Amino acid sequence: MRPSEPYDRRITPEVRAARRAVIAVFFANGALFANWVTRVPAVKDTVDTGTGPLGVALLGIGVGSLISMPFSGRLCQRFGSAAVVTASGLAIATVLLGPALAGDVVVLGVMLLFYGASFGLLDVAMNVQAVIVVKRVARPIMPMFHAAFSAGGLAGAGTGGLAAAADLDPLPHFALVGVAVATTVLWARRHLLPDEDKDEDEAGDDTVADGAEDDDEAAGRVGAPADRRKVRFDAFVVGVGAVAACAALGEGAMADWTALFLRDVRDVDAGPAAAGFAAFSVAMTAGRLGGERAIERMGKVRVLQLGGLLAAVGVVLAVAVPSPVTGVAGFLLVGLGLSCGFPLAISAAGESGPGSGSAEIAAVSVIGYLGFLLGPPLVGLLAEVVGLGTAMLAVAASSVGLALLAPRLDRSPVAEAPAPEPVP
Repeated sequence: MRPSEPYDRRITPEVRAARRAVIAVFFANGALFANWVTRVPAVKDTVDTGTGPLGVALLGIGVGSLISMPFSGRLCQRFGSAAVVTASGLAIATVLLGPALAGDVVVLGVMLLFYGASFGLLDVAMNVQAVIVVKRVARPIMPMFHAAFSAGGLAGAGTGGLAAAADLDPLPHFALVGVAVATTVLWARRHLLPDEDKDEDEAGDDTVADGAEDDDEAAGRVGAPADRRKVRFDAFVVGVGAVAACAALGEGAMADWTALFLRDVRDVDAGPAAAGFAAFSVAMTAGRLGGERAIERMGKVRVLQLGGLLAAVGVVLAVAVPSPVTGVAGFLLVGLGLSCGFPLAISAAGESGPGSGSAEIAAVSVIGYLGFLLGPPLVGLLAEVVGLGTAMLAVAASSVGLALLAPRLDRSPVAEAPAPEPVP
């Protein structure tokens, strides 16, 4: 079969349904997050607090995510990633109500901690499911799933903006969003695929129960999956995590500083200044949608090398040329260049060993998420010293780092198994 033939003709109905289900979960997660972000001002007014205490409360999301992500891999191996997707998806749809019910900033911080913990569990588990589908399809479609998250963010920003414009109270708004997300997750649950390593664990347990092997052989068979539960913070995982961190640092910085850059440095009104992040988001989504074709033609390492350099050029263009239009164009290039970084890092982690790679995905997610959290404050601290324009060059530096670290994706310590045959 020719490689250019659409993969829809190469997969079974079961895998096709799983692909749709994983896309739906990614989309729902992105939409929920964007709906929350757009209502932060309204929640701030509800708890009647200043920007300083609010900033501390918002750290709860990051702290909760970092706490839960390492445990998500173990939960996926014990219960299956489909079960973790379902439980964490329902949890995040429920805890979204917490910020709307918070009476003060302390309670808000606690609620956001729970939100972040649910987000971290869901993020790892849905990526494990995505890797399972990628292996079954035998095509580099991981960026497509992350494109669904980006598209969900754009849709959520739209619905959240409409709710804010209609002056809808956050509680009914978040309740409606929660019902939509919970419904999506419950529908998706029926189509998600079983984890490969979980199946092996169950097979090993059956072997011991049946007494078909002697004690040493049974212990070896059961022990192999157990060993894979250990999170591998070896050179390969750390290298791939650094790739994810470089890409995520740029994403986080773009989300928080593009509008302010255009407003304060390029003297653009607040409304048009939003075009910078919009351009970045649209380019990010488009780049992920086109990622499969680019990877098949050039390979994942080449795609990341060119992407990192393209993002760096985009930042330099936005900073060096004193024009709002050039700034928006530069941020568009940044979105296009960074689009495949995080998805390919997660995919490489999941494919680096036997089974579903949930422990490796969790480890790389933690490292990558640290980059996402550190990006905005890094730019902010630099801006205090050298000004926001020059501080944005930190994103160019991380983009160059992405290009330099790209070959790490091809350095798996696990012996490569024969390439899987496409599913008829």
